[in-house]
Amino acid sequence: MNWQDVLTAMLPEHLLLVGMLLILGREIGTGRERGGFALAILAVAAAACTAAWLAASGYESAPFAGHYSVTPGSSLAKAVLLGSRCPCC
Repeated sequence: MNWQDVLTAMLPEHLLLVGMLLILGREIGTGRERGGFALAILAVAAAACTAAWLAASGYESAPFAGHYSVTPGSSLAKAVLLGSRCPCC
């Protein structure tokens, strides 16, 4: 297993995770709720752009064979779903 393939294949998910951790840390640090809207939009946009980039570059990998694989089609589906997510809903 190549760690670079694992990190590249799961980059959109990792960006979403980092966004969630930043929002949680901000709420814990400031004591205010509902202050992380801009961070949430930034994290979702970054994940969507990364998924679109993986799809456009034709990246294909199976870092965990039989459990998790990435194809251009699956990356495109991620990009469309993340990009179509309405931030107001």
